[in-house]
Amino acid sequence: MNEFAGRKHTDLTEVLRKHWGYTQFRAGQEAIIRSVLDGRDTLALMPTGGGKSLTYQVPTLTREGLCIVVTPLIALMKDQVDRLRRQGVSAVAVHSGLSYRQTDIALDNCAFGDVKFLYVAPERLASEAFRLRVQRMNVSLLAVDEAHCISQWGYDFRPSYLRIAEIRRLIPDAPVLALTASATTLVAEDIMERLGFAEPNILRSSFARPNLSYAVRHTDDKSEQLLRVVEGVEGSGIIYMRTREGCEQMAESLRGQGHSVSYYHAGLPHAERAMRQEEWTSGKVRIMVATNAFGMGIDKADVRFVVHYSMCDSLESYYQEAGRAGRDGRRSYAVLLAASDDDSKIVKRFDAEFSPRRCGFVHRPTVGGYKVDIRKGVRLRAGGRRRRTLRVVRLQHPRFLLARTSLYRQGEGGDGSARAERIHDPHRRDGESRADNLLRQPRRSLQDPRRPQRPRPYNPHRSAP
Repeated sequence: MNEFAGRKHTDLTEVLRKHWGYTQFRAGQEAIIRSVLDGRDTLALMPTGGGKSLTYQVPTLTREGLCIVVTPLIALMKDQVDRLRRQGVSAVAVHSGLSYRQTDIALDNCAFGDVKFLYVAPERLASEAFRLRVQRMNVSLLAVDEAHCISQWGYDFRPSYLRIAEIRRLIPDAPVLALTASATTLVAEDIMERLGFAEPNILRSSFARPNLSYAVRHTDDKSEQLLRVVEGVEGSGIIYMRTREGCEQMAESLRGQGHSVSYYHAGLPHAERAMRQEEWTSGKVRIMVATNAFGMGIDKADVRFVVHYSMCDSLESYYQEAGRAGRDGRRSYAVLLAASDDDSKIVKRFDAEFSPRRCGFVHRPTVGGYKVDIRKGVRLRAGGRRRRTLRVVRLQHPRFLLARTSLYRQGEGGDGSARAERIHDPHRRDGESRADNLLRQPRRSLQDPRRPQRPRPYNPHRSAP
């Protein structure tokens, strides 16, 4: 039995009132806290602005030990640490912006001091210094904020998300709490599997936002509709664009019409991004035109409108971004501008970003007798027994990378499982000689004898071979 499971629960409402000044929890918060205090691994699905941070902060403050919070952004760490310190709670953050000496001191304070919250990026968990210290810490809870990043980024450019479960072996008595505002059934299952849940345990809060009005404006003049929203709704807002160039052009256009506007995208230097975000958060700038690089970790309650000038990659992304409006409970608006040619643009963009050749296989209109099996991200399937054309199907999220790609020759039963024989692997290029020539992707070496070699110019200073 987990050592935390039988521990007596203190008055949670009293802790809430003492540190945050609230007299009652929001819907779903107390159930999640009780589950954590019972020592159960928990996946909590809560709406954006639903108070996810309280679900790991309250149980940590009711008992001894510290809470390790895995979070993806430095800005989010700093914001949470500053808030806790203002409330008189000891908290530290370990990230790439600290020197080795600062990191060493912070970890020592967690191991031997009275620190209650340690915020870390997933990449820090793999360091030897962290793993040596964590074994000396009295860890009561492991919290993973923005847990959907495990599936969204873990297979892509932040594989450290897939290694979070390794830390659990060093702190076997601490339960894990995974928090996210958007997770489909497949993503939720992936999160629980990757974090090593002892048993499935999902707690869902209502995703209804009565104060947030969702609207879709069908128009071929998006600029005119955007101006109506900007001029008709008072307060600050966010306008999401698809490209960096579009952000800069839209900001310049709105600025020329007398609006207080700034822009934000990943191409700006870190210091400039931080400055622009601070100006918008403090109210010096009213409107932020940004790509999807802006938003996660933003804690601004009085955002009155969020406009999507272009469509998002997925419904989950749209809900995350639109939910940044109206966190203070007042009437706010989420507006999606849709033009008549948006559907064709989405199809072209998808084909360009996830073309068969870029994904590691040759897309042929007729490959009868072969079946393409892709385990993660994008899956190909045959259209039917007589129809041999392969169709591209987005399984979950377009940023997923292909983890494994294999071509199988189907057995007599056609199931492609027990009797399937792998004959070609485009990534490892270890296909057998009997593979169909249409499926081969030969690479011509620089020393290919069929390619004429240019004579090397004479260099008197070059040593003889």
